[in-house]
Amino acid sequence: MNKQPLLYGIIKIWVRTGLSAYFKRIAIVGLEHVPPKGPLLFTPNHQNAFLDALVIAAYLNRPVFFITRSDVFANPLANRFFRALNMMPIYRQRDKVDTIEMNKPIFEATAKILGNNGAIIIFPEGNQERKHNLRPLQKGFARMAFGAAMLKTPPFNIQIAPVGIYYGNHLNARHDLVVQIGAPLQLHHFFEDYAQNQQQALKTLANNLAPQMQQLILHIPPTEYYHAIDYLRTLYRPVFLKRQKLPFSVVNCFRAEQKIVAALDNLQQQQPAEMEKISELAFRFQQLNRLHLLSPEVMAKPPVSGFGLLVNLAMLLVLLPVAGWGWLNHLPAMLLPQIIAGRFVKDLNFFSSVKFLAALCSFTLFYVLQTGLLWLFSGSFLWAFLYLLSLPLSGRVALFCKDAFVRLKQRWHYLRLSQTGNGAELISTYRDITGALNNLMP
Repeated sequence: MNKQPLLYGIIKIWVRTGLSAYFKRIAIVGLEHVPPKGPLLFTPNHQNAFLDALVIAAYLNRPVFFITRSDVFANPLANRFFRALNMMPIYRQRDKVDTIEMNKPIFEATAKILGNNGAIIIFPEGNQERKHNLRPLQKGFARMAFGAAMLKTPPFNIQIAPVGIYYGNHLNARHDLVVQIGAPLQLHHFFEDYAQNQQQALKTLANNLAPQMQQLILHIPPTEYYHAIDYLRTLYRPVFLKRQKLPFSVVNCFRAEQKIVAALDNLQQQQPAEMEKISELAFRFQQLNRLHLLSPEVMAKPPVSGFGLLVNLAMLLVLLPVAGWGWLNHLPAMLLPQIIAGRFVKDLNFFSSVKFLAALCSFTLFYVLQTGLLWLFSGSFLWAFLYLLSLPLSGRVALFCKDAFVRLKQRWHYLRLSQTGNGAELISTYRDITGALNNLMP
């Protein structure tokens, strides 16, 4: 069961390559907690449809099966693709079918997989939500684990690994992705509870798993200050990292946000009046910044001199020919996924997943077509091969130049605001916020 089928391995490499381009920075933490063999349940939080399963499976060294909602299998092409990735449908009450009867083959299949030392991904929250918090865990994962283990005499142990997934942005590409895998729980520790009271054992297992998962995700309690905390975590993050003298790595950014959220959550419980003041400042700053769109990273640093900006511009101009070549060859492949997702996706929870799969297919198709046409008309395999090699390299340069130009434009605007005084209220409000958070997190 631990040997990867050839097609699964090929698709996994393909998906992993696509993920490295779709996300700006990726960190996979805790792979040492994944046992190389033996029955295993991965239990991640659920925020981004079937993309959640892909970002886990693409980086594991063992094949894994997925339990996902049945409606994603409605399209015949999607059905074949998902089943090639070892995905299996699970039916819910909202699907308006006899869930017990329809899910019976799935539970039988999962029991067989676990009995043969396989690994399965199941989302214990039972539904998905783009908000950054852990929702109450359902009993389905526990019922699946106990049901499989009890089919043998004596019952066999199943390891249950908590997984946390963090997206810097749920809807757009070129943001951060962090996947953290925690130390597995051992199901056999709950066998005695299960023998005494099955329903209580299901609850006990869920209650033990939930705090383990919460440590691995960005958990913002669903209170009246949720949106303020959600905004402040990214606004203050670069200041926090600078004060702690930490590199601006994707893992450090994620853990900084966890600490900021924890401090603000404690503040709203202990000093609600102070939290209200900071919340009002955050709202005011957000309104003011809508006119300027300055990023937290730009605001956290003193304005760059005009000479420094000109030097950065000169460096970008040097890369402009390569970036232009990249945009020329990638623009159709980049626009198509956005059009498909925007036109056909009604549920925003599926937007990023559909856009990623569309991008994966469109880039592959355009690479093959463009390279094939060049080979056909030039008659030179060497030129076609060199052209193919230039595509991902020039594409990376194009994205780098785009991001660098946006930063340059923001820094120029920030310099103008600081010199003319037009941004006095914006800058003053920002300093009030960072000052309050500096006192909160000395």
